[in-house]
Amino acid sequence: MKQFKQVIIHVGTDKTGSTSIQKAFGTMREPLRSRGLAAYLPGDVHPMLGSAFCAEPESYVFNRNVGIADRAKIQARDKQYLVEVEDFIKSAQNCETLVASYEGFMHLPDEALEGMYKWARRYADSVIAVMYVREPHSYAVSAMGQNVRMGKEPCPNGRIPIHNFPEKIGRLVKLFGRDSVMVRSFESDQLTGKDAVIDFLHIVGAADIIDSPDYVTPERANQRMTSRAMMFGGAFAKALLDAGIKLPSAEYQRKYGGLIADLPGPSIKLTPEQAEVVAQTSRTGLDYLRSEFGIVFKDPPEKYIAPADTASEEILRDIAGVVTGMVLKQCLLENAFGHIEVDNLPAQMKAGAELKLGVTLFNESSVLWQSTNPNPINIGYRYRGADGKLIGGGGRTALPHARLRARDKCKLELKVKAPKAPGDYTMEISVVQEQHAWLDQKGFTKFSAKLSVA
Repeated sequence: MKQFKQVIIHVGTDKTGSTSIQKAFGTMREPLRSRGLAAYLPGDVHPMLGSAFCAEPESYVFNRNVGIADRAKIQARDKQYLVEVEDFIKSAQNCETLVASYEGFMHLPDEALEGMYKWARRYADSVIAVMYVREPHSYAVSAMGQNVRMGKEPCPNGRIPIHNFPEKIGRLVKLFGRDSVMVRSFESDQLTGKDAVIDFLHIVGAADIIDSPDYVTPERANQRMTSRAMMFGGAFAKALLDAGIKLPSAEYQRKYGGLIADLPGPSIKLTPEQAEVVAQTSRTGLDYLRSEFGIVFKDPPEKYIAPADTASEEILRDIAGVVTGMVLKQCLLENAFGHIEVDNLPAQMKAGAELKLGVTLFNESSVLWQSTNPNPINIGYRYRGADGKLIGGGGRTALPHARLRARDKCKLELKVKAPKAPGDYTMEISVVQEQHAWLDQKGFTKFSAKLSVA
């Protein structure tokens, strides 16, 4: 007999109260479990559960957003998380329901989604996917604001955010089965208690906690975004990308997202042209929701439509350019402590010979090293003659991923070419921030080694 009666996997969608659900359940984890109502997995949100089943986890939306690209590190983290999950499950023997939540689950590749489903079937014969959906015009303006908050343009690649419900829900139906996929409208009048947290508590069989002292009153998790904030944020994000600065979404949101969202003004609206695109593109999806799940939205699209404010947009674009210039100046390094280690430099080379060196670069400073288009950060080498005079240098190798975090390191290959004239030389390998300085002038310890050229 399996431990749980059911496993419920909340898959989003985004902008439908997912964060509020996750925060509330994370806070109420112990009271829920002690009452035998539900076992909510460790962590307010459970992205690692999906990551653990990905063949290429570095491509998974969560890992991209936090800027983790090292597959071995991701897999080690996910393995440890699954150990914590197993320990938690063993402590929940009196619960009938196991619950996991992350809106990124619906972005998992098919094989990873299937892997997570099979994992859940180890604990219960009944595995249910729960998805909340939002009226398309309402979703579009909210998602545009979230894009800006995360350092993207409001409509990436010119595409207004719209969910393809038949495709997204169809994948779940194919794997879980039609009777095991629950789709709920996010409109308050269609939610139990007119709230997503209360609605979800009823779904997982934990409604008894609502009238108890342990119940956590749902809070609004995301800031309201104004139209001016969206215009400025979109222009700022584009200006940063044009300058060569691509921050992980989580880092951008931490640094700039909240500040941008604080800009006052009227709520985000769609232009009439955008609203028409949403209406046309979402028609098939709305028919699908109505016919398959009986969902009909009552929220009138007209409340999300207004003419474009082109004058404000031009002003805010100019301001974004000024702010971007300030950020670029902050990327100029003045205290660049670090060093380089080289694996395979021989003591002797033939004149003009080429060689690839294995190089490990250490950022021992307290700041991020960020390449930009005006000031890219490269690794380079130079030669000095026997008299110590600089006689020339070689090509450049770009900083991997255009950035290196404080107290971090990276490995790369550096192609070097020996001087054409025989003699005794000193090879120096260092880091240069172009149009600014060689970083050994800013605290960096360059690599130096004697080289005999025959």
